[in-house]
Amino acid sequence: MTADEPVTEDGPVAADGPVAADGPVTEDGPVEGSAGSTSVRRWPLVGALALGIGLVLAPVVFQMFTRAPLGGQMIDEFAPFMAEDELGGFGDHLATIDAARDELAASDAVGPAHTATRRFVDEWPDIHTSMGGMLSDIRANIDNYRAVAALPPFPLFPWFFVVPGLLAAVIAAAGLRASHDGPAVGVGRALAAIGVGLVLAPAVFQMFTRAPMGGRMIDQFEPLMTEARVAEMQTSFLTIGGAEGELRNRVLPEVEAARGQLPATQAFVAAWPSIGNDMAPMIGAMADNLDNFAAVAALPPFPLFPWFFVIPGLLLVGLAAAHGLRVPTRAASSAPPPARPARKARP
Repeated sequence: MTADEPVTEDGPVAADGPVAADGPVTEDGPVEGSAGSTSVRRWPLVGALALGIGLVLAPVVFQMFTRAPLGGQMIDEFAPFMAEDELGGFGDHLATIDAARDELAASDAVGPAHTATRRFVDEWPDIHTSMGGMLSDIRANIDNYRAVAALPPFPLFPWFFVVPGLLAAVIAAAGLRASHDGPAVGVGRALAAIGVGLVLAPAVFQMFTRAPMGGRMIDQFEPLMTEARVAEMQTSFLTIGGAEGELRNRVLPEVEAARGQLPATQAFVAAWPSIGNDMAPMIGAMADNLDNFAAVAALPPFPLFPWFFVIPGLLLVGLAAAHGLRVPTRAASSAPPPARPARKARP
């Protein structure tokens, strides 16, 4: 130390002046924690992690892994009956039965001993109303059914939430564990890509039009797909079948022996094999799919499904954008402390 070097109470002062209290400086500029450094927003990654976990858990909460496959099975088993030609054939069958019933009611061919036929004649008006209403409801939902059938296979629905949710959670967790020197550009872009995919999925699969149509079908089928209604259909079918057997084996032979004719009844008996072959599978499909329908009806409302993709997707895109912003850190001090006046060293 020379006599000309300035000295403070804290010791000699460097030739270039006091050292700033802002922190160390490297060739690349101030390090984190010093004035002018930046840090990464961590809360967007935490939000993306939570959102991803939520998407993964959604199918579990709504029991989609069991309910969705049952819905797919119901859609497949209803397919043979959800066509205009098929339903038109059912309408023809009802007209054939109706004509036979009216003919029998107007004749004296049915006596007290013909119990099955008498029951059919008495109960047919209610049966006709019930079956005709069912066919009308089904026919009115052909387009709704086609819209639902055109959606991706039901068993895949849970995975449309699990896969992007799992990817988002893993990527967000990796970003949280990464270096704090700056935002990981790849993490933000990956999260944004997943979000955009979720937003676009309903448009690609036309969910905004098809899902509400599926909801209307479920609502209109609900009165049909009950144990009481299906049991009623089964009983009605047995009533018609019992009358046909008695007409074929007893009533018509007796009428023919008396040289009479019942042409509408004869037409019904002749058409019964075709009628039975069409009606029995349809009623059987309804009975077999009661549990499947209940599973589908227990899912969240169909019109909401598109938004289950869009809303998480938009949130994920927003979180990815927020993650890419740098936040200036607060320096320990904005200016160096003033140096005390220098004094000469004593000889």
